[in-house]
Amino acid sequence: MHRVHLQQLASARDQTLERVGGLDQHRLEYSPAPGRWSVGEVLDHLVLMEDYFRALIDRLIEQTRVGEIPLVGITFADFNPSPQFLPKARLPALEALFAVLSGVTPFKAKELFARYRLVKMEAPDIGLPRGGRARSELTDDLLTAIRRTEALFDSHPELDYRRMVVRHPFFGRTNVLQILNVLTLHERRHHRQIGDIVSSPGFPK
Repeated sequence: MHRVHLQQLASARDQTLERVGGLDQHRLEYSPAPGRWSVGEVLDHLVLMEDYFRALIDRLIEQTRVGEIPLVGITFADFNPSPQFLPKARLPALEALFAVLSGVTPFKAKELFARYRLVKMEAPDIGLPRGGRARSELTDDLLTAIRRTEALFDSHPELDYRRMVVRHPFFGRTNVLQILNVLTLHERRHHRQIGDIVSSPGFPK
C-alpha cells in the first residue's frame, strides 16, 4: 500500500523538477516582493520538509523493529507552523487547545489545509529555506531526498505503516501513509506558488 503513496510523491517531485527545469540561477533567486520566497527558496523548503519527516518515519521504523509502540510525539518546540495572525511565541501556550481541536478534526479537513492555502501560514522554523543556494545543489537535493525516502521504505517493505503514528498538537495523530499523502499535497500546493512567481510582472524574461 505504501508504494502507491510513494509513487504519488515521486510524481509530484518529477513535476517540480519539470517546472523549474528551464530556470537559470538568476530566475531561481528572483523574489516578487520583500519577504516573499523565490523559486529557489521554495525548492529548498520542499527538501527540508521531506528530510524532517523522513527522519521521523525512520524513528518509527526503529521503534517497530525493537518491539516498541511506533509513536513519536512532537511539540511546537519541534515543529511550529503557525497562522500568520498568531505569533509563533504564543504557540506553546495554546498546545492543549490545538490538541483538542485536532483530535476532532477529520483528516480530510487537514488534507485541505495541505492542498490549499485556506489560511496563510508561516512555515515551521525547520522548513525556513536557505536563500542563494546554487541551482545544481537544489536539483541534486530534490532528487536525493526522494531517493532516500524511497530507499527507506524499500528497506522495510513488510511493515504496516498505518500503525506508525506521529502526534502533533496542530495536526493530531497522523500515520505514515497519511504523512506521505500530506507531503504530496504540500508539494503540489507549492507548484502553484512557483507558477505565481514565474508569472509575476517583474519575473526576469
